[in-house]
Amino acid sequence: MLQEEVERICQTHGSSLLAYEQGRFAHVALPSKEHIIVSIGHSTVKVFSPRRIVGFAIPRTVAAKAITDWHPEYHTRNDLAQAGSRMGILDGLVLQLSQCTSIHAVLELWPRLRNPLAVAFD
Repeated sequence: MLQEEVERICQTHGSSLLAYEQGRFAHVALPSKEHIIVSIGHSTVKVFSPRRIVGFAIPRTVAAKAITDWHPEYHTRNDLAQAGSRMGILDGLVLQLSQCTSIHAVLELWPRLRNPLAVAFD
């Protein structure tokens, strides 16, 4: 998904996309003015929030999940296919998490998230 499209979708939910690198991370300001970073590694997805004093220098992990929980064949795919999966997962997560009004809402939604790959390609 293009960054402009992700920005537009975030804005429709009252969130702001502050930074975005396709398939790697997204920095989102929620309507509560709290910030989260959704980060995609080679095997896990994590959502971070800043700590009061040090900010994102040493962030707090809000939620984490293995990519294989959403895409069981992930590690059997080639590098290009894995990169595509990471892009879809990031976009699907941003689409869902941008609807949250606060970090507390992110924590409540996390266990009930739809598969972000399905959301990204709906």
